[in-house]
Amino acid sequence: AAVLGLDDAAANRVLDAQLAVLSSEAVVNGVVVPVLQEIGERWQRGSVTVAEEHFASNLIRARLLGLARGWGRGIGPAVVLACVPGERHDIPLIVRGLGLRERGFRITFLGADTPVADVSPVVSRVGAVAVVVVGVTPGILEASARELRRLDLGRRLVLGGPDASSALAKRVGARLLD
Repeated sequence: AAVLGLDDAAANRVLDAQLAVLSSEAVVNGVVVPVLQEIGERWQRGSVTVAEEHFASNLIRARLLGLARGWGRGIGPAVVLACVPGERHDIPLIVRGLGLRERGFRITFLGADTPVADVSPVVSRVGAVAVVVVGVTPGILEASARELRRLDLGRRLVLGGPDASSALAKRVGARLLD
């Protein structure tokens, strides 16, 4: 109600209260993801405007990135996170990154709309053990399938999100993230 009411103070109070008693992973999985799914479903039905959806997404995205501060530090293996060209929905990627960080991984976050050709040099620079690419927009991963295959990362390429499929993962030589 707070995010759809465009009340950032109330929405932040709700998140602060949850974060005071739960782990960030529990808040993300139990509060943030369900709220985003509900807003997305309402948007598809036309009961939420684009403006309301953008307000909610931007508020939540900012809070998630706040939780992500320092996610590149540590001693665990490095993972690169990116969205393919044209994919603007990076919140699922941030959520995956927070989960990986909770499990000891160091995160290099490239974010939305990243040219696929720019990923390999980053993997080399940070010594990443994997690259996670998330697709939300229907057909967006398929549009970059040829470039993803050229990354030649072997099983270190992981596809996730609603647009990812086992058939596409197999075709580009990737693993599918459930």
